[in-house]
Amino acid sequence: MPQENLVWKWFRRRRRGAGAGRRHGQGKKVCTEGMTLSELEPGKEAIVSHIDTGNKSTLNKIMALGILPGVRVTMIQKFPTFVFQVGNTRVTADEQLVNTIMIQKT
Repeated sequence: MPQENLVWKWFRRRRRGAGAGRRHGQGKKVCTEGMTLSELEPGKEAIVSHIDTGNKSTLNKIMALGILPGVRVTMIQKFPTFVFQVGNTRVTADEQLVNTIMIQKT
């Protein structure tokens, strides 16, 4: 299946299940595995497992930056702002955005 179809399938599934019919977090799964991108040490590499946000505009922003599940990211620096590399692109982001990106160490 082409990569584009997988991305749209993931996005549709995420959009459908992101808070639909739930109130105050009832029935919401809590992520117990993996960690956020903000916890990754500089110079280390990880794979994006999922994006943990119910905000559509935040999800669109992250996807526009090329950060999708299965993509490798490398943390460059953590202070004063987070700088990480996705492919050949360096991305600068604030802590709020970085905390929504869930990763698995390689």
